[in-house]
Amino acid sequence: MAQKELRRMNRVELIEIIYALEQNEEELKQENQELRKKLEERKVVVENAGSIAEAVAGLNHIFDTAQRTADDYLASVAAVKEEAEREAERIVNEAKEEAGRIIADAKKQTEER
Repeated sequence: MAQKELRRMNRVELIEIIYALEQNEEELKQENQELRKKLEERKVVVENAGSIAEAVAGLNHIFDTAQRTADDYLASVAAVKEEAEREAERIVNEAKEEAGRIIADAKKQTEER
């Protein structure tokens, strides 16, 4: 408002204008405070998103390491199994040979009697 208009107003009108301006100022302060709070919340969300991304990357590394360890373990188990199968086959062959010798000796002894 122009200064001339303000000078023409009486005290009541001026007080009403001051009161309205104070109310407007209070509303603006409250809105400003709410907006600052929302901004802070968004900052926290953005910071947490970075932390979450870092955590996921760390977990991916852990899972990769765990997978490699599991693969190595399975390869080791397969190698041990293969070796055990070869050893079992060798033992069975030796047992068959021994059985053959025992049978041959038994037949020989029965023929000699």
